[in-house]
Amino acid sequence: MHIHYLVSEFKSPIPGYCISQLVKLYAYYRCFDDVMVLYKEFRRDPSVVGAVILAMAHDSKVVNSIYMEAYENDLLQHEDVFNAYLSYVHLTESQDLLFAYTELVNHGAEPSASSMVLLMSYVGRNTMGTETVNFVLNELMDRPHLYRLEECLVAAMQMLTFNDDEATAVELCQKNSHLPHIYDGYISAICKQPEINVSKIEHHLDALLKKSKPDLDTILSIVRAYRDTEQLEKCLPLLLKLEEYQVKAHPQVYAVMFLACTDRIMHKLGLAIYEMYLRSKTRSAAVENFIIRFFGYTGDTMKAVAVFESVLSRNETQPTTWEYTFRALSQSGMNEKALLMFEMMRSDHPEFIVSSTIQKILTVCVAGNLLHAGTSIFIHMKEEFGIVPVGDHYIQMIELYLNNNMYDDAHDLLQTVEKTCRPQHLFICYNSFMTYFYKKRNVEGAAEFLDKMAVIPGFENVVPYYTVLRLYEEKGMINEIEALRQKFGQEPLKKLKITVECGITNIQILGHEYQDDPHIREFLTVLFDRATFELGYEPDLSDSLKKKSNIKVEALWRSPDKVALAFGHLYTPVDRKIMISKSLRINNDNHQVYAIYSRLYKRDVIVKAKSISHFFRNGICSCGLSHEILEPYNLKFFHLKNSLDLESLALNK
Repeated sequence: MHIHYLVSEFKSPIPGYCISQLVKLYAYYRCFDDVMVLYKEFRRDPSVVGAVILAMAHDSKVVNSIYMEAYENDLLQHEDVFNAYLSYVHLTESQDLLFAYTELVNHGAEPSASSMVLLMSYVGRNTMGTETVNFVLNELMDRPHLYRLEECLVAAMQMLTFNDDEATAVELCQKNSHLPHIYDGYISAICKQPEINVSKIEHHLDALLKKSKPDLDTILSIVRAYRDTEQLEKCLPLLLKLEEYQVKAHPQVYAVMFLACTDRIMHKLGLAIYEMYLRSKTRSAAVENFIIRFFGYTGDTMKAVAVFESVLSRNETQPTTWEYTFRALSQSGMNEKALLMFEMMRSDHPEFIVSSTIQKILTVCVAGNLLHAGTSIFIHMKEEFGIVPVGDHYIQMIELYLNNNMYDDAHDLLQTVEKTCRPQHLFICYNSFMTYFYKKRNVEGAAEFLDKMAVIPGFENVVPYYTVLRLYEEKGMINEIEALRQKFGQEPLKKLKITVECGITNIQILGHEYQDDPHIREFLTVLFDRATFELGYEPDLSDSLKKKSNIKVEALWRSPDKVALAFGHLYTPVDRKIMISKSLRINNDNHQVYAIYSRLYKRDVIVKAKSISHFFRNGICSCGLSHEILEPYNLKFFHLKNSLDLESLALNK
């Protein structure tokens, strides 16, 4: 290589650090012969020897030979060699790390902070017992003047907490309380335990706040602990406590909170955190992107657009700012408004239009069935924006064509996908065609694309064969049903999880837990009677694997989906939307009942299902599905007085 030539021609001595960087470069490009050439030339330089040990970690024979030569040349006591060999043992698990450490120390090596941290992390993760923990702790205590001592103490506390030695960890923390970040380290250590003790975290946070300002990593660890223990509602007291001690929360803290609230559709909690964000006078376009996403997912479209206007007025928009706003509008059924916003972006900020932006606006066109607009954007995207269509764009266009019964155009695009796109894109496209034939009740077409999906490498175990199975059941094709079950195995057990927002917390509906509540049963009976007599409701079992005659209406109305709806109606404030999150898709009958409920009781219902969010208002869903019994009431999903005048967005510029 040219660099090696320059090294050989260099007149004055070259520092070992520079050679070690060259070794890393050779290792990155897998030029291991050149690594060994450098080693032969600089074998007495500790930094080079350490870099070569890590570069050749894949070859244990070479590393063992280098180790023996380093021992003969008295290089093991050098920090670079010591750390490199310990890291090699840790990465390859070629021997016990504690044994390797002891052997190096016996050879006269002096451990560095990095090696001590590595050793304590190893002992902590493997819970190696009290004797081993005490040995490592004594090794640390024997070196009070160690460089980066505070980092080592933090690792020691983490090791102790992992080994359930809480008393020693607290004692160590108190003895070194003069160090500025010792409480930060202890809190982070508690947050990394397999079983997080939130009350203990809060206790030590109080001690930290009285002493100094906590680190960003500490606050993030606490928020993640709340998230992982499903105690997100404690984020609000945390922000109030930081405000009390005049500690300004970092924008990244708000970002993590909003991401967690979005994932769990905790609208009321997110709204309270948003008020705290406004009070803090912190302004970050990155955080506000997550806020737009949060309000979009929870159906608060007006606030999503208001946040977008704020970012636009500061001229801080990014591609994701526009994309999340498109999605927020689309999820509320305002697809034309989202398209109008894209046209504004097209004329005023074309520099922000990237590949993902085109994919998002095509998704809007699919949701609103805007065939002409979607086709125009797809055809001109390369010429106008310099963006070459990729798999995500083809997926949306195929869906749009199939929704408009343009099978030939969709099939032409599919041929391009088969030649140029990744397997996951091809899988989704085949699934769209199978769904298209399912709606047409075309068994042969659906079965053809099911077979194509089954042979895509890596997707053999996730083929959605239920679609074809339903067609076979409808047509009474017993032999085909049995063959399909044998081919794809027995029906897997699906994990159902449904939660309802109640105040700033979420209540999980676990199957039968609330089904026998007399108030819920009474309400479901009233809802069933009103739906039947006022709107002519009939159970919709078109997507059920069981025959209609085998399902009793009483059992159907005790399903977790309907219990969750009743729970939200009875135990959440009347002026709030009912927020439901579930791990599987929503079936046709429950979709119908949610729509009926929103019409009869004039309350919005938001359901975050497996792949799409549904926003029910006045009997209509944002996904565009309607039912025959609601046809007389099919007004526009959002009335003109409730729609957004997006043309006014330009006034802030």
